[in-house]
Amino acid sequence: MNSPFFIRIAALVLMMGVGALAQAETIEEVMKRSQEERLVSFERSPATESVRMIETTFGRLCQALNLPPGAAELRVVKRGPYAETLLGRVVIVNESLAALSEGERAFILAHEIGHIASRHWGQMVAVYRFRVPGEVRQTETDAIAGVLGREASRLAHCQEVAADAYALQA
Repeated sequence: MNSPFFIRIAALVLMMGVGALAQAETIEEVMKRSQEERLVSFERSPATESVRMIETTFGRLCQALNLPPGAAELRVVKRGPYAETLLGRVVIVNESLAALSEGERAFILAHEIGHIASRHWGQMVAVYRFRVPGEVRQTETDAIAGVLGREASRLAHCQEVAADAYALQA
């Protein structure tokens, strides 16, 4: 997860009014829909030796870190982020990750697994839900835009440091 993504979510939510939505949505629904749309926008890489190398490293890490089966999903993509976690369980990595040494690749993947294991997605959703407890309405979100942006950014920063610490331990 990265801070800019959650700042973009805050901006999206705060600019949207109920009229912009097909139906009234909760903040959690808006956040989930936004990440699902981002997820489908990435083109998967074909099964190559590079992709298999990344998948092998990821599988070893998940096993070594005792991640429950199905808790994390890996998607290797042609273009897009170097590494990112979406929906609290889907790790997106660029196929260029295969060019790194095994240790570097493992650290980056362990960092993303750290977001999953630490349940960072749920923590971020809770921050948004606290500030936008009901339906997303522009008249209500405009008033809390600044404080929500600061809280989300602060949490995202803490989550990045925690994911680095998790990766170092891994």
